[in-house]
Amino acid sequence: MAEAVQKLPPGYSVIRLERDALVGAVADLNDIIKQREEFRPFAPAVVAEEAATYFDIADRWLPTFRHMLVTAQVRAEYRSALPAVTHVDGSARVQVVVPE
Repeated sequence: MAEAVQKLPPGYSVIRLERDALVGAVADLNDIIKQREEFRPFAPAVVAEEAATYFDIADRWLPTFRHMLVTAQVRAEYRSALPAVTHVDGSARVQVVVPE
């Protein structure tokens, strides 16, 4: 949160982020703070044990996805359930989380 507060434009207050304005807050996050285009999906994080359930990732490639360097296809049966992380081509920039 501190990072977001530091990047707020002049005159913009975190107090403005009321419960009723939550959808607007997400739009503000994308537009003002991150300057993210509205078509760009969020990146999903998933535990390693569940990664292959939702994404087309072979076990041997799991370490590659720890640092979000590549994309994977969202499995067709989960695309409608995961619209915020699925790009128009069906891919997602997945971060696989492993216990250490």
